[in-house]
Amino acid sequence: MKAGKISGSYFSLLMVAAIFCAAFFIRAYFPAERIFGSEWVKFNGTDSYFYMRLVDNLVANFPRLTGFDPFHIFPDGWVLTDFYFFPWLLAAIIWLAGLGSPSPEMVDFIGVYFPAFLGALTVIPVYFLGRELFNRWAGVLAAILVALLPGEFLSRSTLGFADHHVAEVLLSTTGALFLVLALKSARRLGLTFGHFSGWKNLSRPVIFSLFGGLFMGLYFITWPGAPLFVFIIFLLLVTQMMIDHLQKRSAAYPGIVGLVFFAALLLVYLAVSRKDFTFNFVPLLIALVVPPVLAAFSFLMAKWKLKPLYFPLAVFAFGVIIIVVFGAALPGLVSTVQQKLSIFLPTSGIERTTLEMRPFFAPVVADGGFFLTPAWLNLYTALPLSIFGFFILAGVIIFRKQFAPERVFFLIWSLLIFLITVQQRRFDYYFTVNAGLLTGYVAVMLYLLILLVINFLRTRDTIFLWGQIQAASGVEVVPENVSAQVVPELKQKKGKQAGSPGKNYLGHILAVLLIFFLVVYPGLGASAGIARAATFVPSDGWYATLTWLRENSPEPLGEPDAYYRFYPADFRYPDTAYGVMSWWDYGYWITRIAHRIPVSNPSQDPEAIERVAGVLLSQDEASARDMIRELKTGYIIADSAMATSKLWAIAQWNGQDISDYYGTYFILEGNQLFQKTFYYPEYYRSLLVRLYNFDGKAVAPAEVKVISYKDGLLRDETGKTLTVPNFVTDNQTFPDYQQAVSFINSHEGNYRIVSDNPFVSAVPLGTLTDYRLVFSSEQMVSKAGTVMPEVKIFQVNP
Repeated sequence: MKAGKISGSYFSLLMVAAIFCAAFFIRAYFPAERIFGSEWVKFNGTDSYFYMRLVDNLVANFPRLTGFDPFHIFPDGWVLTDFYFFPWLLAAIIWLAGLGSPSPEMVDFIGVYFPAFLGALTVIPVYFLGRELFNRWAGVLAAILVALLPGEFLSRSTLGFADHHVAEVLLSTTGALFLVLALKSARRLGLTFGHFSGWKNLSRPVIFSLFGGLFMGLYFITWPGAPLFVFIIFLLLVTQMMIDHLQKRSAAYPGIVGLVFFAALLLVYLAVSRKDFTFNFVPLLIALVVPPVLAAFSFLMAKWKLKPLYFPLAVFAFGVIIIVVFGAALPGLVSTVQQKLSIFLPTSGIERTTLEMRPFFAPVVADGGFFLTPAWLNLYTALPLSIFGFFILAGVIIFRKQFAPERVFFLIWSLLIFLITVQQRRFDYYFTVNAGLLTGYVAVMLYLLILLVINFLRTRDTIFLWGQIQAASGVEVVPENVSAQVVPELKQKKGKQAGSPGKNYLGHILAVLLIFFLVVYPGLGASAGIARAATFVPSDGWYATLTWLRENSPEPLGEPDAYYRFYPADFRYPDTAYGVMSWWDYGYWITRIAHRIPVSNPSQDPEAIERVAGVLLSQDEASARDMIRELKTGYIIADSAMATSKLWAIAQWNGQDISDYYGTYFILEGNQLFQKTFYYPEYYRSLLVRLYNFDGKAVAPAEVKVISYKDGLLRDETGKTLTVPNFVTDNQTFPDYQQAVSFINSHEGNYRIVSDNPFVSAVPLGTLTDYRLVFSSEQMVSKAGTVMPEVKIFQVNP
C-alpha cells in the first residue's frame, strides 16, 4: 500500500477523532451552566425525567424494571410490558460504576453526560457511512456537520438531554452502516445461495449483515417507531432485486443479506420485547421471508428464460397476496398499522399544540418567511446543498443506470426521512445524518470544482479534475467518460497525473476555506447558542416548588422508599394514594423531582389531559369539586405560564378556543391604530386564574369596563380603505358589575365586559373554600406589570 494512502487514511481518522472531541465539547461545555449552575443537577427536556425515573427504578432493582409504576399517572398507573433499552443501558453503566449501589448523585452525574457522549459517538458511523457511500472526505465533512449543525440532533444530544432520541440515531446509523457494508461486499462477491458451502466467501457479507441486524434490533427495542426503518430496508431489498433482475444480474445477494439481517433483528426483538407483538412481529416475519423467496423467484424465472418484466409483476402479485392473507387472518392489523403510523403524520390541532410536532417548514414566528423556519434554522446551507445532492445522486442512479445497492438504499432512506421530517420538525434529528452525508457528497464535488477553476486559470487543463468530479458524483469515469489517452495516466501508480493540481497548496487552501464558509460556518454561532440555551431545563422556581412538595406532603403510598420499589403488574393503590394536578407538561417533573403522582403527564393520555383541562377551566367551584374528588387530587400546582402563554393549549384540550377567554382589539388614538388584548369574565372565573392570579381569594373590582366594538373601515395614508376587525368604538366604566350588565342588556350592538390586565378582574369573584395556598416560590416573574411568584401549590381541602 502506498505511503500516501496510508497517511491519508490515518489523517482522516485523526480528523474523525478530533471531530468526536469537538462534538462532545460543544454538547458538554456550553450547557453546563444551565445543568449544574444551581443547587440541583437538572436534566433538559420533559421526557428526560421520564427516562431518569425508569433509570432510578432499574438501578434500585437491577436488572429488573418494576412491573407497574404507580408514580407514572394517577389514578390508573402504568403496567410496564416491554423492554426499554436506552434506560436499561444507562442504568447498567451506572450500576456497574457504583458497584451495585450507586448514590443518587452518581445517577445524576452519569445520566447528564450520557447523551452528550452518545451524540459525539454518532460521528464515527457517519464518517464510515460517508466513506463507503462516496469517499472518505465526504465522510469527514458529514461527520463535521452532524457534530455541529444547530438542529434537533444537537439539541437532543446535549448535556442532560437523557432521552432515547440520541440512541435512536446512533443505533440506526450504525445498523445502516453495516447494511451498506454487507450489500457492497455481497454484490462485489456476486453472492448466491451456492456460496453457502464455503464460509470464506460468506464471511464478510454474513458478518456485516449480522451486526447490522443486531444494531437495528437494539434500535427496534429503543423506539416504537423503528418499524419505519424495517420498511425502508425491506423496500430497498425488493427494489434492488427488481433492478438486478431487469438488468439480467443475479438477485440472490439482496435476499441473502435480508435473510441474515432480519433474522438477527428478529432474534433481538423476540429475546426481550413483547409490546405490540402483532404489529412488530408480522412485519418482521414478512421482511425475513419475502427477500429470499423473491430471490428464488428471480432464479427460477431466469432459469426458465421468462421475460425479465414478469418479475416486477410477480413481486406486485406477491405483495397483494400477502396483504390479503394477513388482512384476513389478522383483521385488526390494518387499523393497528394506521394507528402506529400516525406517530409520523399528526393531523389534529391538539397534536399541533406540541412544539416538536409542528411542520418543518412552518415559520417559528407568525408571518415569518423561509429563513425563520426550522428547516433553515436547523440546517442553514446544508438544506439546499443536501437537496441538490439528493437530485444529483438520483440522476446518477437513474439516468446513468448505476444502481449500486448501497446508494439506492441511501436514496430511499433519505427521501422517506425527509418526508416525515417535513410533517414534524422533531424528526430532523434523523434527517441531520442524511443531510450531512448529502452535503458532504456535494461539498467534495464543489471542492474539486473550485480546484478545476483554479487549475483552468493556471494551465487551461481540466480533464483530470473533471474526471475526479464525475468520480465523486458516483459516475464511473473509466473507461467511458475519459478519453483513452488519459486512462493510463489516471491509473498510473506513481508520478503526477495529467491535469492534476499537483502541489498547488494555495488553491487547496482557498478551496478548503470556501467550503468551510459555505458549508460549516453559517450554523456555528447558532450551534453554540442552542447548546448553551438548554431550553427545556426546569426553572429554579419549579425545582424549589417540587422539592418543597416532596418534603412537606404526605407520601402517597405510605413508605418513604416507595418511589424506588419493585411493584407487580397487579398492584392496587392504597387508600392513602392521591394525585397532584398540573398541566401535562410538568407531569414527569412531578414524578421524578417530587416523588409524587401526577394526574396527567407528557405521555399525552387524552382522557387524562382533557380531565385536567376541564378542571382548570371550570367556571364554578361546584363543578370542579366533582372532578377533583373523582380524581382524588390532593394538590394543584399552577405557574405563570399556565395562566397566560399556555392557556390556549388548555382551552384547546377542553374543546374550546382561546377567544372564549380573551381577544385582540384595535383602538384608534389620534391617527395611530393600536392592538390591545382584553380579558373576558370567563377568563377570570376559571379555576386556574382564580387560584394562580388571585390565590383563591375574593375579588371586588373597583370599576367594571365595558367596550363596544365592530368591524371598522379606515383609510390608510394612501387612501386605501381597510377593514379592521374588533375595532373599539367606545368604552365606559361602571362602579359595579350589575350596573355594567344592566347597561349591556339595555343596548343593542356588540358590548363586552373586559379588563386589560389579567391580574385585575373584570368581575367580582368569591372566595374559594376548597383550596388553600400552601407554597409560593421565592423565584418571581413579571407579567402585565405585576410581579408574582413563578409557581404556587394549593392543597385541596378534604
